[in-house]
Amino acid sequence: MRYGQLSERRLEMTMLALGIFAVTTFGPTGDAKARPSTQNYTCSDLQSLIRSRGSIVMNTKNRFVYEKLVFNRTGCFAEERTRRLDVPTRSGQCRVRKCEPQRFNDSNR
Repeated sequence: MRYGQLSERRLEMTMLALGIFAVTTFGPTGDAKARPSTQNYTCSDLQSLIRSRGSIVMNTKNRFVYEKLVFNRTGCFAEERTRRLDVPTRSGQCRVRKCEPQRFNDSNR
């Protein structure tokens, strides 16, 4: 093999490695499909799931809309509080909790 052929081969292998790296790093991840959907559970099953895990990220309307659902405030960051949220389930709308930033006004200072 001559030096020119060796350089071409090395360049081809480098380009192939970069292509594989780019696809695996920046390609579609399927994360949206990996999240469970609230619509696959009954309300009582969903509430039990959230209670047992403390918090869980779930699709709420479709595979692109998701929320972090929590059992109580311990699933939130220190500067957050819980807010009630109605999500669709197999048995109808279900009230759960999610975290949201606290709002401070002059009376709370």
